[in-house]
Amino acid sequence: EVILSRGVCGMAHAAAAGQPMTFLGPTGLTLAFTTALYAYCSALSLPFLPMYAWVGMWTSGMLLAASVANLSGLIRYCTRFTEDVFNFLLAFNYVAEACRSIRASFTGLAGSGFLALNTAGLTAWLCQATAAFRSKRYLSPMAREAISDFGPPLVILAVTAASL
Repeated sequence: EVILSRGVCGMAHAAAAGQPMTFLGPTGLTLAFTTALYAYCSALSLPFLPMYAWVGMWTSGMLLAASVANLSGLIRYCTRFTEDVFNFLLAFNYVAEACRSIRASFTGLAGSGFLALNTAGLTAWLCQATAAFRSKRYLSPMAREAISDFGPPLVILAVTAASL
């Protein structure tokens, strides 16, 4: 329901705004928050969508108060270090979820844990190798740039397809 509503609202916004390439999908922090909120609602047996709607209403109220008070001027106190801390927390969250998933696969079928661990290791190694391809001496500079830019997502797609 959330994916469908975001898709419909995104298409309506793109049509009304005149900008078809506007990205309205969830970013990393939004996705991490939504996942945590869903886990919280599941643990307390609360309905997720009404809770998500009330979180949105509360956030709208806080953003309205912040805009009325002109609090956007406080952004000058945010440094590069603050951005790096948030990026680290986001990356740590993704790595922790991946490790939790790999650990859970060891309790399932015999051998599936090692397969998951090897697949994760292969994906990480190939992503590192393709991302670092820019500084290699192989191929032309344009080809190295393309491999470095598009290699990691293509590796993820290829390893995922191979593991199915």
